[in-house]
Amino acid sequence: MIYPLDYNPPFTQRLSEKQQILISVIVLAIAFSLNPLVKGNYLGALASAIAVALGFVCHELSHRGVAVRLGYTARYRLWPMGLVLALLLSVLTLGRIIFAAPGAVVIYPRYYWFPPSRWDQFKIAVSGPLANIVVGLISYLVLKLPIPLIPVIVYYVLVYVAYVNLFLALFNLLPIPPLDGFTVFKCSWRLWLIVFLIALIPFMMLVY
Repeated sequence: MIYPLDYNPPFTQRLSEKQQILISVIVLAIAFSLNPLVKGNYLGALASAIAVALGFVCHELSHRGVAVRLGYTARYRLWPMGLVLALLLSVLTLGRIIFAAPGAVVIYPRYYWFPPSRWDQFKIAVSGPLANIVVGLISYLVLKLPIPLIPVIVYYVLVYVAYVNLFLALFNLLPIPPLDGFTVFKCSWRLWLIVFLIALIPFMMLVY
């Protein structure tokens, strides 16, 4: 998810970028870990928290890194309402429904009157979901390798890393503003469909 360049709520102004990322990671880790936790699957809850931290950081840093390489200034900002929704929906549904958008990267152009071009916006927007797809697919493929006597904790982490990253990719690719998928779809629905299917197919194979 990418915010418009004028997004900077008062709450976020008092926190450093690292603090905002840390708060977002903690909130999402709680949201994703709640379902296995209420089932007494403490190992699954731990693996879920690890997977969320990895997936979320990779997603947002990919947005940030691509934007910087294209010549823009980029900063991560919390979305207070997103934090509330992530926790509230997770608690009310015992982790069955998760709103995975606690914040996003704000892109600042070199000149205020010269916003990012259409294809720069596309590259920045698609980079986050692509990072999740890469991490998720690597974990999924490792699970399919004939590895004997794999430690239980490693197996759990790989399963949750694959699941969480592919889920984050699919969620963020929904063509609904202000999610990444809206920008990607607006630039090219064909490319959006390709990326969406690349995330959807292994996710369905993992779940079913």
